[in-house]
Amino acid sequence: MKYKRRSFLKNGLLVTSGLAVIPNLNMAQSFIGANDRIRIAVIGLNGRGAALIASACSVPNMEVTHISDVDSNVFSKGQEILSKLNRKPAKEVEDFRSLLDNKDIDAIAIASPDHWHAPMAIMGAKSGKAVYVEKPCSHNPAEGELLVKVRDKYNAIIQLGNQQRSGSATI
Repeated sequence: MKYKRRSFLKNGLLVTSGLAVIPNLNMAQSFIGANDRIRIAVIGLNGRGAALIASACSVPNMEVTHISDVDSNVFSKGQEILSKLNRKPAKEVEDFRSLLDNKDIDAIAIASPDHWHAPMAIMGAKSGKAVYVEKPCSHNPAEGELLVKVRDKYNAIIQLGNQQRSGSATI
């Protein structure tokens, strides 16, 4: 079923409020099984992380199962958003690396400080997770090139959040 989930993500990702969303599911006509749900971890809860949690909750078959930040004081922020949206509490993880081997997580959304974007995205892609990363995708051009090489080598799904460039207010 992993292939089904990967192609589902690859063909259905659009960006809404800084997070990939999947609108063309046609799932209303079929039973939604465990393999049809996207379980996502949001990394970095200050700034854009809060918006990513809310956006993920707006996607019909997406569940925020984990939230991660090095500052455990901000976990309450993420849990509060989930609670307001009538979602289950997420597991709290201080070290994002423990998310990478977790088979219960399909995707990661990265809203950490910029210098962590490429390293986290590279590690996520290598671990087989679909990756959404806020802009900039890298701290320098060399990291961006590494990210492209990893994407190609691991046939990874990586989405860069650059939607603001095409937003009507920016244009």
